[in-house]
Amino acid sequence: NGANVHHALIADGCILTDAHIETAVIGVRSKIEPGSTIRDCIIMGADFYAGAVGTDPDRPPPGIGRNCRIERAIIDKNVHIGDNVVITPEGKPENMDGDNYFIRDGIVVIPKGASIPHDTVI
Repeated sequence: NGANVHHALIADGCILTDAHIETAVIGVRSKIEPGSTIRDCIIMGADFYAGAVGTDPDRPPPGIGRNCRIERAIIDKNVHIGDNVVITPEGKPENMDGDNYFIRDGIVVIPKGASIPHDTVI
C-alpha cells in the first residue's frame, strides 16, 4: 500500500502502508503503519491479525504503529509497538537490559509478546 521497499524480504500476508523499508526481513502477517521507517531489522511477524483475536484496549495493536523509526533491531513475534516510537542502539552500550528490550552486540532485541507504548524512545 504505497510502501517504499529496498533490499528486503517480505513474507506473505504483510500489510505495509506508506512505510519505508530498507535492508530488512519482514515476517508473516507483519503490519507496519504509515510514516514508519524500518532499517537493518528483522521483524518476526505475528500469529494473528489485529482484531482476529481479542486484544487488550490498553496497549497498541499488534505490529508497528505510525511514524516509528526502528533501526538495527530484532522484533520478535506478536510485538505491539505504539505510534511515534524510536528504537535504535545509537548512544547506548553494546550490551544492556531494559524493561521491554535488551541490547546484545549493538542490536536491540524486543522479546516475544512485548508491548512498547506510544511515544517511547529506546
